[in-house]
Amino acid sequence: MGSSSTENNHGSKHHQEQDDPCLTAMLMSSYHVFPVILYAAVDLDLFGIIAREGRGGFMSPSEVACHLPSRCPESAEILDRVLRLLASHSLLSYCTETDRDGKVVMKYGIAPAGKYYVRAADGDSAASLSLFAHHRAIVDVM
Repeated sequence: MGSSSTENNHGSKHHQEQDDPCLTAMLMSSYHVFPVILYAAVDLDLFGIIAREGRGGFMSPSEVACHLPSRCPESAEILDRVLRLLASHSLLSYCTETDRDGKVVMKYGIAPAGKYYVRAADGDSAASLSLFAHHRAIVDVM
């Protein structure tokens, strides 16, 4: 019986480790503190860009900006703020690197909860829930 209990605890812990990122992703989809930022990140496919293009799993804001349709000079600075906010909510992970000029550069990667915002080939992801939950028509009804 003791080993059965140990297996159940281990199984529960493993199950919890898998469910926590999913739960975090679902909560972020309906959370009202930063819905506009999350909506913009999903609409711009920032999670998909980082997942597809990130060499070593991480990208700088300027690297992400190169994959966006807009070529605004401030894009990298604005993206850094957006990505930093997403990282503060555990949707992205981050690391720092020093470039050739000695400047510290933040790089962002997909965190376990953030992978649920990467659109699958069939279009299925938490991104769809976020776009629906924060669509103008839905927000106006609430």
